[in-house]
Amino acid sequence: MCFSSYVALAGVHQYARFASAFRGRRDVWALPTQGFGSGELLPATFDAVADLHADAVARTVGEGPAVLLGSSSGGILALQAARRLQERGTPPSAVVLLDTYMPRADSPFLRFSQQMLGGMFDRESMFAHMDTDRLTAMSWYVALIGEWEPGPLECPVLLVRSSEPPVPPAPGEELRPEEWQTTWERAGTVLDVTGNHFTMMESFARSTAAATEDWLTGLGF
Repeated sequence: MCFSSYVALAGVHQYARFASAFRGRRDVWALPTQGFGSGELLPATFDAVADLHADAVARTVGEGPAVLLGSSSGGILALQAARRLQERGTPPSAVVLLDTYMPRADSPFLRFSQQMLGGMFDRESMFAHMDTDRLTAMSWYVALIGEWEPGPLECPVLLVRSSEPPVPPAPGEELRPEEWQTTWERAGTVLDVTGNHFTMMESFARSTAAATEDWLTGLGF
């Protein structure tokens, strides 16, 4: 189950290349994020989002094993849904975070946020038009979620990270990995893959999917 990011460019389309690598091996679904479509209502609380997504997972997967996955900020929604399912007594089998930065004050993402927003606009013609509805929804979710981390999770968690900075360094500038790479201490496994925050799900999407598949297979899923 793939969770769309809560940024203006995102949607189920962001998983098209990634999901194609699992064709014939795994069932892959992608969930849209509420409020990004024209005329859609925005959630009043983050708890409402948790219930909405947990219900969607239950309807789609039923009693079968589920792996929740999110790219970028979609990982926040995957973690939140995993926590809600666990509270209901139906925890997922695993959670996979694809270059997800935790929404907290010390996140290295903040250093590059303006440049990464520019990267989204550069990709607008490839994916989705960033209209007023989408930009408003993104701002709403950022304010709604604030600084957040889930409670303890019982299932294994994989963090797949980009191996290149999200934006190229300035001439003569050297960026150490700790200055730009995401971390999360509760991730049991951390893997680095080819590409940056964007290209690991674009031109290198299949190698990102292969790293995810190898980890899931190693767990017996």
